[in-house]
Amino acid sequence: MLLHGAGVAGSITYSPMLPYFTQWRWMLVPDLKGMGDSFHHHGEEGAVSIGELTDEVEALLSHLEWNDFDVVAYSLGGLVALNLNYQRSLQGKKKMKMALLEPRFFGS
Repeated sequence: MLLHGAGVAGSITYSPMLPYFTQWRWMLVPDLKGMGDSFHHHGEEGAVSIGELTDEVEALLSHLEWNDFDVVAYSLGGLVALNLNYQRSLQGKKKMKMALLEPRFFGS
């Protein structure tokens, strides 16, 4: 799975690299809510939380029955990936292998 950074589409972030990702049989490049071709359910722009983005990615993975996969994530996508891995570990699910590119950190 390839997760993009804030304000851009997954395809814009990763399309130049896709030909080089030959080790994976399948690749999932979702757009996080409100970015790329995705939208907010109410049709208006709005704030999103890391928890909300994580829950939506987890729902997609569950729907697709993806349980064992690797993640490449950039910026905001890195923060979502870290949170996703943490949430999955709390649920007893297999941890993901991750390659994080400039993961965003929101600390105090």
